[in-house]
Amino acid sequence: MSKTETVHNYLVYDGECPLCSRYVQMVTLRRQVGEIGLINAREDHPLVAKVIAQGYDLNEGIVWLEQDRIYFADAAMHRISQLSDGRGLFNRLNGVMFRKENIARLVYPLLKAGRGLLLRLMGRKPI
Repeated sequence: MSKTETVHNYLVYDGECPLCSRYVQMVTLRRQVGEIGLINAREDHPLVAKVIAQGYDLNEGIVWLEQDRIYFADAAMHRISQLSDGRGLFNRLNGVMFRKENIARLVYPLLKAGRGLLLRLMGRKPI
């Protein structure tokens, strides 16, 4: 990122969740999205505080911040899939699961439950 370029898009995720961490590594977004700030929701960061202050429970979902708009949980996954470049098997599957809002609403709770179970099995505490 050049000194004159600023980050306008952020992805807030659980950095201690292997599924969440792998997701943010694998998803590829279109070039026009620009630089993306990856923020571990377990770290002290002003945007984490902002999201929590606005009433979002980071144990319940991932957050996509685009400019000043907040997308949460299934809406975040839906928005990210819209911005994905669709390259590779993972990004195509992500598009199938989340590009349509009604499917995203059905699939997201399953992923959230899987995350919760995995964290409990690993002995990790909620955010």
